[in-house]
Amino acid sequence: MLRNKRLFPVVVVGLLVALGTWLARDRDAEGPAPLAEDEARTDAYVRGATVLSADAAGNWQYELRSPRMAHYPVDGVWILTAPEVTFFRADGPDWDGHAEQGRVWDDRDEAELIGDVELDRPAAPDMPWIEVRTRDLRIQPERGYAETAAPTQMRQPSGTLSGTGARFYLNEERIELLSNVKGHYEPVP
Repeated sequence: MLRNKRLFPVVVVGLLVALGTWLARDRDAEGPAPLAEDEARTDAYVRGATVLSADAAGNWQYELRSPRMAHYPVDGVWILTAPEVTFFRADGPDWDGHAEQGRVWDDRDEAELIGDVELDRPAAPDMPWIEVRTRDLRIQPERGYAETAAPTQMRQPSGTLSGTGARFYLNEERIELLSNVKGHYEPVP
């Protein structure tokens, strides 16, 4: 009886080691998909990423989400797939945005939303909703600032404005269209 009590832990440990080896071998057989030539230059991938940033007082500044991020060390850049960003505001509604692709540098306090970019801010009691459509937006999230040289269209309940190039001062609720500005006013009942 004493011999069986000593043998039981040894058998359990042996079975656990065998099971672990079998599972590891099975997982290695499938392995990750082969890398494309461009992906082979990366040194890190992140899936389902969320980055939150706060100021020195602990107030949230922005949140950046992406289903996939890849780091390219030679260029010192992260490439983001379908990034989404929220700019938090203490005194008004938050701004939400998304793009086809994004880029964040290792050594800079800025990022780019690449391709078609949409920025939206919901209505608040004292301000209407606003939708902005543009391309290739360079953002400085800590400052709540963004800019583009691309055609930009803004839409609100009272009408639309369009122009070429824009500066966004999100913390101030101010947007400047830089040239070729056209507008259409629709009276709100």
